[in-house]
Amino acid sequence: MLNEVQTRNYNRYQKLHLYLTEHGSVYNSYIPFSREVQSFTTHFKLFRSFVLQDGVNGIHITNSQRELKNKIALQVANICDMATAYAEQYNDEQLAAAVGFSRSDVLRFNDKEVYELVSSIINVLQPMLTDVYFMEYAITEEMLEKVMTDALTFSDNLEAAAVMHTRNSFTNEKIQEITRLLDKNVQQFDRLINKFASSHPEFVTGYHINSASENPVTYQAGIEGTIISEADGKPVSNAIVSVANKKEVITDNMGNFAIISLYGCDCEIAVAASGFVSKTAVIRVPRGRTVKLNIAL
Repeated sequence: MLNEVQTRNYNRYQKLHLYLTEHGSVYNSYIPFSREVQSFTTHFKLFRSFVLQDGVNGIHITNSQRELKNKIALQVANICDMATAYAEQYNDEQLAAAVGFSRSDVLRFNDKEVYELVSSIINVLQPMLTDVYFMEYAITEEMLEKVMTDALTFSDNLEAAAVMHTRNSFTNEKIQEITRLLDKNVQQFDRLINKFASSHPEFVTGYHINSASENPVTYQAGIEGTIISEADGKPVSNAIVSVANKKEVITDNMGNFAIISLYGCDCEIAVAASGFVSKTAVIRVPRGRTVKLNIAL
């Protein structure tokens, strides 16, 4: 089973995979991005193959094993009680020692020893089934076969669980490796995505939304700083600071501004204020970080 982090990563990659698949016409002509999409798709499909293979629920197996062991313990205790009664009646101390197991005794046995225990009891009792006096105690071939079948199933489940544990360890290692490759793909997308900022701005916005994790706030970025007068160094209030002509704020009395809820980008910042010559600047804003930008007009 995927753990919480792996599940969150898988959902994120799946969302991005679907988005990129739907918008192939936008980026197909840009070879670096298209090539990265092909790499991302290969890695995601490999990740998905491990998810689809992961059809065995370890917790369910554990609970089922617990229930089955309890069932075996009850059967063994019932058989042993009747066999012990026979041994007491006919002073068979050897038999009494061989079948003197209660339900709690069986439950205390190591799981790997349960099948061997049941086998040893059946080997002792099997030859006695044709004994006229023993038959009076109602231990039948059917009873022995039933508990033996359950013990065999219990043993087989242990082997299956051991194999699953080994496979899960291998799977987790592979998933971690694939996750690293997918993260590298996303990092490359982040570097290349602004190629489409002018021609397909809606594609860029959609990319940032669909490449974010389930908690997109952690992937948002921001810019903060101060606008001052180049002539005297005093703060410029009421200046308009905008990002790519889309998001704008006005500086306060101290010339301070803050633009939040951005996605990682190479952002073009424009500053305009009454009585000053407007200025622009381009600044790289990494995903999930707030950068400082001071501009003198």
